[in-house]
Amino acid sequence: MSASLELISTSTMTDDVQTVNITNVFSDKYDVYMIKGSNMLGKNSTATGLNLRFINASDSVITSGYTYAQVGLKGNTSFSEGRGTSEDRIWNVFGGLDDNGQSAGNIAYIFNPFSSSSYTSTISQSSALPSGNFRMYKGIGLYPQTTSLTGLQVELNESASRFSGNGKVSVYGVK
Repeated sequence: MSASLELISTSTMTDDVQTVNITNVFSDKYDVYMIKGSNMLGKNSTATGLNLRFINASDSVITSGYTYAQVGLKGNTSFSEGRGTSEDRIWNVFGGLDDNGQSAGNIAYIFNPFSSSSYTSTISQSSALPSGNFRMYKGIGLYPQTTSLTGLQVELNESASRFSGNGKVSVYGVK
């Protein structure tokens, strides 16, 4: 049996914001979701990650307790690895940006976000061209709590960073 996708939501980023909250997209209808990001551009001169945080049923952004591991495949320098526990985000799920980035995009899968009896896990891959240098990240993430999650946040981790607008994040349920 092959899987099919059902579009739940598409959000367009507004100009000059650091975070984009996408609420009320996870429900008991699906166990697996695909998140597709495209055309994400930055206004910042410092390189920054485009990261993932979850939103709970009270519409509060969860800012702690994440675990992740990733490999960074960089066109102009050596590859990198990153991993951590007790993090405040899942790093680089949507790629990386600076003010010269041509675009960033990703595909991520989120497993069991709405379940209050299972941990929520992610797999992702993203690509971008910050300052004209190819970057690709492949990663896994875990929110090891049995909390019902209803949404997600796309977040730039540098405090001076801002989106340039027009990027899109689409959420699909996987049947």
